[in-house]
Amino acid sequence: LRNLNISSNELFMELRQQGVEHLGQVRLGLLETDGELSLYFYEAKDTRPGLSVLPPEHRPEYDSPPSPGLYCCVSCGLPVQHQLHDVIACMRCGHRSWSPALQTTRNR
Repeated sequence: LRNLNISSNELFMELRQQGVEHLGQVRLGLLETDGELSLYFYEAKDTRPGLSVLPPEHRPEYDSPPSPGLYCCVSCGLPVQHQLHDVIACMRCGHRSWSPALQTTRNR
């Protein structure tokens, strides 16, 4: 995103405006030369777990998840299965904050 001169907050705002609830609903996103965002979605049966696109103040974030389950790195979105009170760094980016993975399908 740094190379495209767009913040994650701006990207998530664009995603919300196009009806996206979490990153696992999006198969491909392209930032067009005119600045518009083109999105291609997974079919409902193929939706993956993903990071919520809500602003940070509206989604829970944990350094140590309070219960076992699937959580997404809040920096890169990688979903990882956590055990109770795991304190681990993301394998992809090294970030240490996690948010519960969402698995809802997209309403058309």
